[in-house]
Amino acid sequence: MNMERKAPGAGAAEYSRPLIVFTRADLVRFAPTDWLVERWLVKNSLAGLVGPSGAGKSFLALDWACRVAAGQRWLGNAVQRGGVFYLAGEGQQGLRKRIAAWERHHGIPMDNKPLFLADNLPFLTDDSQAAGTVAAIEGMADEIFFNCGGAEPVLVVIDTVARAMAGANENSAEDMGRLIGNMDWLRTRFGACVLAIHHTGHAESDRARGSSAFRAALDSEFLLKPKDSSIVLATTKNKDWERPTPITLEKRIVPVEILGPDGEPLRDSSLILQPDTEADVLAAKRAQVYRLRKDGLTLRDIAEELGVPKSTVERWAKESDDGGF
Repeated sequence: MNMERKAPGAGAAEYSRPLIVFTRADLVRFAPTDWLVERWLVKNSLAGLVGPSGAGKSFLALDWACRVAAGQRWLGNAVQRGGVFYLAGEGQQGLRKRIAAWERHHGIPMDNKPLFLADNLPFLTDDSQAAGTVAAIEGMADEIFFNCGGAEPVLVVIDTVARAMAGANENSAEDMGRLIGNMDWLRTRFGACVLAIHHTGHAESDRARGSSAFRAALDSEFLLKPKDSSIVLATTKNKDWERPTPITLEKRIVPVEILGPDGEPLRDSSLILQPDTEADVLAAKRAQVYRLRKDGLTLRDIAEELGVPKSTVERWAKESDDGGF
């Protein structure tokens, strides 16, 4: 039998460059994680923020967006400053009111900060509209670089997946795949973190609704889960980096003033999310359990070190091993 391979015929496609390039593994250089929000958001990644309706997903996303645009730490975590593009289906005015509440509560003005609100949410399952979105961000790139201290696009927020799919079938892997492909386009074009906000299902409150292709494509996923009068934020998926300890947030009403139709200020209010102080102390101790175990301390020694009952330390250690709350 003649097993000789023949060269491609004259009709075979010719590439101007190799389709793929291989590099020997030991020659591939790797870099540390390029954090956008330390321990939480990573540049050049796809991230999902999921939770039930009313859990506060948009408020958390806006908090992150403002922090990145202003270069302000989030819960003590370092933040890399850059341009933020917020694509939402609910309109600019509602978002502006929420940002005003954030400014007032934190005492950080957003004047001249590179945070940009879209006037609508394009249908990102449509390639032409995705191309238009990329072009619109590209059109702002020079402005934010020269007018905002060298900032570049680093965060794109999609609020929400349902609106971005424009009635396409969330349960269809094919439809979801088109959205994911265009999210990836935004990610690779700008090297940004693309954060997509999505609802959990009615029957399964711990996972994003619709096709599992959404979660499978993410580099990281965060779950907001109501607990009593507060909200627990947990990382439910991380690609190549350590999961942060879940934290507890609480909603706080902040008064704001808006201009009425006659130009006179009107009193209104909005919400912000802030850490639950007592819960933060416990979260910090839980994180120390993980680190002290890595240092070789016994659970009894850790309990004495932290001033926490040994049974509590055992429970935290088990939850850390299981990756749960």
